[in-house]
Amino acid sequence: MEIKEREAHERRLEEARIAKEKQKKEQNRRQAAAERAARRATKKHAEHVEKVTAMDLPTDWINSFDLDARTKEHVESVSDGLMMSLDALGMVDIEFISSVTGLDYKTVIEKLRGSIYPVRFPHNRPSLLFLLRELNSRSRQMSYPE
Repeated sequence: MEIKEREAHERRLEEARIAKEKQKKEQNRRQAAAERAARRATKKHAEHVEKVTAMDLPTDWINSFDLDARTKEHVESVSDGLMMSLDALGMVDIEFISSVTGLDYKTVIEKLRGSIYPVRFPHNRPSLLFLLRELNSRSRQMSYPE
C-alpha cells in the first residue's frame, strides 16, 4: 500500500510541476504579446505624430498672418509666440506663431512638440491647452508693482 501512495504522491508532484510550467509559459506568452502590442502602439503613435507634424509647403506659399495687424509685435521665443496666439486668437495657431517669431513652420512645430497637443488626463482633469489659457488669463489679471 505504501508504494501505491508514494507513486500517487509522485504523480501529483509531477502534475503540479507540469501545471506550473504551463502557467509560466502562458504568463511569458502573455507578457511577450503585451510587449509586442506596446511596441506596435508606440510605433503607430510615432508615425501619426510624424504625419501630422510634417509640413511641406509649396514654394509660393504666403503666411496669411504676415500682413495682419495683430502680428506687428515681434517676439524672440516660440513660447512667447504661443502665449500671444492664445491671447490674440484664443487658440494655438502655428501660422500666427511663425509670423510673430519670424521662424518657419517646421521650427515652430519642433520647438512646441509635446506641449501643444492635448494631454489625456483621467476623468474630469483639465487639458494642457486649458491650463495654458488659464495661466495666460491669470497672468494678465495680475497687477505688477511699478
